[in-house]
Amino acid sequence: DELMLTVEEIREIYDAFFEDADEIIRFSREALTSGDCSSLAKRMHALKGMTLNLRMTELADLATLIELSAKDGTGAKEDQLEHLILLNTDLRKQVDLFYKK
Repeated sequence: DELMLTVEEIREIYDAFFEDADEIIRFSREALTSGDCSSLAKRMHALKGMTLNLRMTELADLATLIELSAKDGTGAKEDQLEHLILLNTDLRKQVDLFYKK
């Protein structure tokens, strides 16, 4: 079955996703800086679910890696989060180009 959404509705979904993702990433950076692994894991779990709903598997895989690192006590590395931020930015550009925003 296909979704019967207009281009504008799809754009709204992606806009909401990227707005929420930006907030999650901002709080994740704060959690990483303060060493709050529990908060970081929760934020990455939320991001993972959001990205899987939109079939953004590469971003979901990276969120999972950070989540698991935070849960096992080794903590996520700053470079993992930076990679996630760059990937999120790249995906936003691709969506904007595709939907000619």
